[in-house]
Amino acid sequence: MERNFLMSDRSSVFPRTDAADWWQVIRKELKGRPEETLFTEWWEGFQTPPFHSAEYPRPKDALFGPYSWHASCSVGPNDLPGSALEILNTGADGLRIRFRPDTDLTEALKGIQLEFLRIELRPEELSGNWIAHWKSLIERQDQKDLNTALGFDLWAGLSSDESGGRSFQKSLDELRILEAAQLFRHPVLIDCSPYEESGARMDTQLGLALSMAHEVLEEDSTISPDQLHFRFSISRNFLLETAKLRAFRELWSFYLDTVNRARTEPFINARNSRRPLSASDHHGNLLRLTTMATSGVLGGAQNIELTNHHLGRSEKGEAHLPVNILHLLRFEGRLDRLEDPLAGSHSVEALTEQLSETGWSAFQEIQNRGGASRAVCDPWFSQRIAQEAEAEQNAHDQGAYPVIGSSLHPFGSDSMKTEPNAHSWPLRRLAESAEKNLGR
Repeated sequence: MERNFLMSDRSSVFPRTDAADWWQVIRKELKGRPEETLFTEWWEGFQTPPFHSAEYPRPKDALFGPYSWHASCSVGPNDLPGSALEILNTGADGLRIRFRPDTDLTEALKGIQLEFLRIELRPEELSGNWIAHWKSLIERQDQKDLNTALGFDLWAGLSSDESGGRSFQKSLDELRILEAAQLFRHPVLIDCSPYEESGARMDTQLGLALSMAHEVLEEDSTISPDQLHFRFSISRNFLLETAKLRAFRELWSFYLDTVNRARTEPFINARNSRRPLSASDHHGNLLRLTTMATSGVLGGAQNIELTNHHLGRSEKGEAHLPVNILHLLRFEGRLDRLEDPLAGSHSVEALTEQLSETGWSAFQEIQNRGGASRAVCDPWFSQRIAQEAEAEQNAHDQGAYPVIGSSLHPFGSDSMKTEPNAHSWPLRRLAESAEKNLGR
């Protein structure tokens, strides 16, 4: 069948309409009901319109170029080396390794080819025998070719009273003594995942990440921006979480311009949040992990990690499923080596811009209160996160943000034990209150 018009002449077939034309039609259909009901309110003061018009300019350039991201898994002190090798045999090409100070890494990483992996070491302390073992390992390699990172959280366990706990300055001094910059490509971790899982809103997460990075770069001039790596938890809201990572990329470039530092590409680790997971519908969690991982890929994360869908409890025969989600996205979904497929998207670009603005405002507020290390010890900051968590919890309890399998269409389970949380920033799961009533 021959076409009777050229694509370049499609405007004559579909007459151009502007925003005013659309609103005229919408108001007619509303029949007197308020227009505000069509706006999406993500949280108080942050909303988006029902449509985006081509009249308003938007970025069209790719936010990031083609890249290959890592499918990563976490292993604990008791998983070395056997479980680590098993995980790698499932196709993972990244490991986040938690270990004790006396761990012999030469034995723990025996048989693992470091040059082909993203390796993040997460020691309990910045001292111990593990340092000599790690030096011995990397001396056998050309360290420049190793994609390695130190996953120690400099802000974890801080106390406003130095006699009662660590201070940020002490942690940074330990990092200098360790000479981490000589041992890792990314020696400094900026980890916002505990705050997200405790209920921090996206603008708070973005502002805190910038404040933490600023604190490190201001305190130690020998550390360069490209030596930092960032970890964000990705929750269930697909569009907004995708825009969050993109907004951080924009904010990072803007921040570096503001402090007159050369622009660098931020290395972003995306990890699924446990906050929206269900304790009663584990297989439903696999679907959530899929959307979270996709947000990570489309947001430009270079390393993506999915946790166990059983909320910390290992289930024999299912441990491979989370990493297989990443394989499906990479090989079957062809979401590998992408060049920003969302560049120019009206909805995503608009959300990115709005989140960038609110994230920068949060950064300024944290800085005005003394910076990140003071904020995480300040009751003001913990109260802020608690209030943000409560607002989302109220929306969930009212049915606005249900957790399928728990608060909506519950799927009962004989055992709903979850991994205990001893972190100073508690895991606040949305469905926990609803699950207590299951089976009654």
